[in-house]
Amino acid sequence: MALKKSTSVAIVCTLGIFAGFALLAWLPNVLRKTSFEVNSPKTPTAAATQMPLDTVLPVVTTGRGGEAVATAKASLASYLPSPDGTLIVNLWATWCPPCVQELPSIEFLNRQLNESKSNKIGLLTISVDDALGDLTALFGTMDFRPSFSTLWDKSGVFSTTVGTVRFPETYWVDHTGKILYKWLGPQDWMSADVIGRLKSISQAR
Repeated sequence: MALKKSTSVAIVCTLGIFAGFALLAWLPNVLRKTSFEVNSPKTPTAAATQMPLDTVLPVVTTGRGGEAVATAKASLASYLPSPDGTLIVNLWATWCPPCVQELPSIEFLNRQLNESKSNKIGLLTISVDDALGDLTALFGTMDFRPSFSTLWDKSGVFSTTVGTVRFPETYWVDHTGKILYKWLGPQDWMSADVIGRLKSISQAR
């Protein structure tokens, strides 16, 4: 009788240990922040039709020691290249591998836009990182100094209001905040597909 009881206790304890391991394996998936691993369908979604361009967020700049600092604030609207211009807004994070992988092409696109004297498309990135130190660490490993502007949406408060919970996501909005197009997932920002879409929608406006 005692042997059966001890065997039952051992089985229960073993099951409890396995359940504990299963819980530990499951929790990171629940708590982990999400990102797109591959390109998603390049079609607009109905989740949001307007972006509040009057939203004011901290501006990320580089300090003397190379660290990321936020000493001023600016509205999204202030990055419009002209009163009737449009704005590409990329939402990203340092903990999101696809976001980091597309940064070089975002940089290249931004340089091309800046070099065009007749350009009416601006580009702005918004980091949803929890701490500026995460940006400092990333910028220190990049082989180029970003020319694109970055605002800091600490912990993704703003991104949640526009319906973005997976990263990267990129919105193309007009001067009123109307969403003209939305890209889901990482993109090659100098690809024929992206450039063609920018041209076609710009010409149709």
